[in-house]
Amino acid sequence: MNRIFVAVLAFGLLFSKPSLAQQQQVDTEQLTQQIEVMFMAMLDVLSSPRMGIAMAKFYRSFYDGLIEQGFTKEEAMKIISSTPLPINRN
Repeated sequence: MNRIFVAVLAFGLLFSKPSLAQQQQVDTEQLTQQIEVMFMAMLDVLSSPRMGIAMAKFYRSFYDGLIEQGFTKEEAMKIISSTPLPINRN
């Protein structure tokens, strides 16, 4: 009798909830959708005229600072052209 109860209980638990793999798939799909929304919002912000002006000010200030610190114009331009934008504020 005990074995039958355990078997019925196990059977019920297995089929009453989504499996771990199914739940992970749902979580992955939701995360993918959230990342897509965030990425599109980030692209909207980065493509705004206001952001273009801010990036230009950053690069100009960086370039001027390099020149002021003794770098040649060529060296400063090389550094500027190989420097990614400082958009991560963490």
